[in-house]
Amino acid sequence: MVPGVLLCAGAIAEPLELRYESALLTVVAHDTPLQDILRPLQRATGVEIRIDGAGDVKVSARFTKLPLRTALVVLLDRVNYILVEEPAQGGSRVRLVLVLGTADETTMRRDAAVAALPLAATATSRDAGGTRQLDADSLQQAALDGNWALLKEALGASDPAIAALALDLVVEHNRAESTGLLLAATKSDQPQVRLRAIDLLATSESADEASILAALRSGIADADISVRSYAVRALAERGGPGPLDDLRRGLGDPDPALRMAIVESVVRSVPPRDARPLLELASRDSNEAVRGVAVSFMQGQGGGSSDAKTP
Repeated sequence: MVPGVLLCAGAIAEPLELRYESALLTVVAHDTPLQDILRPLQRATGVEIRIDGAGDVKVSARFTKLPLRTALVVLLDRVNYILVEEPAQGGSRVRLVLVLGTADETTMRRDAAVAALPLAATATSRDAGGTRQLDADSLQQAALDGNWALLKEALGASDPAIAALALDLVVEHNRAESTGLLLAATKSDQPQVRLRAIDLLATSESADEASILAALRSGIADADISVRSYAVRALAERGGPGPLDDLRRGLGDPDPALRMAIVESVVRSVPPRDARPLLELASRDSNEAVRGVAVSFMQGQGGGSSDAKTP
């Protein structure tokens, strides 16, 4: 992919500018629909981006040359989302962005002055010296300086985008402490932070298998459907007796949306031989939609296929 200007439209008062150069993203956007930012970004980066909701949410942001993952955390701070990463040389890279819908109303209220700041995502923290501002730039500098106290403080920020970014930076720069902090973050009262913590644990190269499975099992019982859906997909992709047992138990969950997510994830990721018993169980579901999807997959895909597509 040749880096360069993705889009610069002059039809609005403040032009939308997206520039992707040397794996760094620059964005200038004022009251711009999120989908109008993400679609050209997908073409330029090759990252798969799915917008299942909240594509019409409008974003105001202004930042220069941020790493892609950091930039996405800033851009998506008003919606519930999932970032799926894969191993890459020297670390990891974003493979999939899934925008699920709007965040809780309380997380969507922002000071109008934020859009004028160099970086959109901000939060404040009070210490003995008064009030100080935490933003993406200061957190990245803290990581480079080894200022883990500031990053740990940011994990409790009221802005979920700041807390999620702090998790990213801890994992990237301080793996020795990352597992414990990620496990603690899975108990955050902010769904976006719990989701990011579980995602980072699921893709971690340093966390032990027991910690990863514990996080995914807590995720499948989470109160937030986006967290639960991600945990389901991660368990299905992980495979093996333990995760498959967790999915089987999940088919008894009272929420039909979760049971449907399990069926779809099983078809997408679980080998046919292991998928069939789960689909047979789902084919007896009390919900007609779940039951119908399971039966359809069994009939059309021979009991499930690892490359089957979600309808």
